[in-house]
Amino acid sequence: MRLRGSPKKFKNLEKLAAQISSATNQWAGVQETVQGNSDKTVAVTKEIADRMAEEIRLFSEFMKK
Repeated sequence: MRLRGSPKKFKNLEKLAAQISSATNQWAGVQETVQGNSDKTVAVTKEIADRMAEEIRLFSEFMKK
């Protein structure tokens, strides 16, 4: 069984695992930020659409008079 160089290989694997873990955590942060911004965009868009609908309703009532 050849074990020469194994400690170095394990250190490299540990380093790689740490890098993957770090990248995964960073990606999770990006996803949270994007989701939060998406939720805000949807809320603002709905608010704008609701205001536009109300303006159209008021204008239609005005035009009927």
